[in-house]
Amino acid sequence: YNVDIVANMQYNIDINCLSDKVKAEEADWQCWDPPKENCDIMIGADLTYDDELVRLLVKVILNFLTTPSSSLSHNQKKVVIISTIRRPETYNYFKQLLQENNRKTQSSPPPPLFLSYARPEK
Repeated sequence: YNVDIVANMQYNIDINCLSDKVKAEEADWQCWDPPKENCDIMIGADLTYDDELVRLLVKVILNFLTTPSSSLSHNQKKVVIISTIRRPETYNYFKQLLQENNRKTQSSPPPPLFLSYARPEK
């Protein structure tokens, strides 16, 4: 388990997303507590052990935050990303669920905006 995943995800959110309502947090399925803040979408970040998936999640989040909704304005929407313990099969399950609902996933090539970077050392 890479302990830098949450920090790297938050760094990529910070450089790719203009909204301050997107956060990355760490959780464990065995002792899971709800995020400290209420949110509209919660994403299990065991999907993000592959850099392409980090890019895809950033793209999905940005789309969510910029698409009008009947109940929420752009500045009211909030997304929480939760990094969980490792589950390599999670993305395939995630993709399968989307396909069952007539949704498609796109992984590469990502637009330059969604490139994923490691957080710089301080």
